[in-house]
Amino acid sequence: MFHRILVPLDGSPLAEAALAPALAVARHTQAEVWLLRVPAAERIFVPLAGTEGVLWPDQSLGVSRKEAKQYLDNLLKPGLHPELAGVPIHTAIVDGDVASVIVDTAAAEGVDLIGMSTHGRSGLTRWMLGSTAEKVLSAAPCPVLIRRGQQPLRRFLITLDGSPLAERALAPGFALAAALGEQVTLLRVLDDHGASDPAARQAAEADLWRQAQAHAVAGLEVRTEVLVGPAAETIITRLGALGADVAVMATHGRTGLRRWIYGSVTEKVLDSAHCSLLVVRPAAHDLK
Repeated sequence: MFHRILVPLDGSPLAEAALAPALAVARHTQAEVWLLRVPAAERIFVPLAGTEGVLWPDQSLGVSRKEAKQYLDNLLKPGLHPELAGVPIHTAIVDGDVASVIVDTAAAEGVDLIGMSTHGRSGLTRWMLGSTAEKVLSAAPCPVLIRRGQQPLRRFLITLDGSPLAERALAPGFALAAALGEQVTLLRVLDDHGASDPAARQAAEADLWRQAQAHAVAGLEVRTEVLVGPAAETIITRLGALGADVAVMATHGRTGLRRWIYGSVTEKVLDSAHCSLLVVRPAAHDLK
């Protein structure tokens, strides 16, 4: 499923944390990896004739481009990052708004997966614009893996709500788990009305079992759970109880992060979960 993977980098060790899972997926699926750097046009201070001078944004862009090229060249030096060996690597330096460049590059190169790192609990990202990751999630033409922390991604929780749109998370979720993981849990949360209807619970359990069988991968343990309670709180609690490394969720896709399949549920999970997230936007034709 994953043939081309895009990893945006900003020169920081934090951003580079997205490399490990991206490269592992690439080796598993024989995919190509694109490393993207977006030069920053900003006011910088540089030494001029023994004193400190100022380069304004239009002047500093050339310096930023040079620094970006040097960074990517160093990253690819033989032996510096042995995990890069054996993976087809492409690099790109593109000027522009960071989020727009990421989304446009993904579309132009036919990318199947975008991998980005975050600060974790303190917000989505450290990029030049604090809302960059949110903008990418709201417009990306492919699944986006938002990595939080450094732990290996082994245990996956895929949340479903019974809708066809939510099921769009299944294929990429299982594909990522097959490359990185050991265990997948399919979770359906019923509200009080569904909980009081034995037929509804049985239907939910049967649907999860069907999905588990349809997407089963050799060597990957698959579990199913139907729980009752407030959706967001139940999902967040279950993520912690399972020690899940990745939450997999689908978005509604029409108006960005503020309109999810679950309404505000995915937004709450995104804000409160301490694990990484794989966010899947349905294709345009599925939203008509």
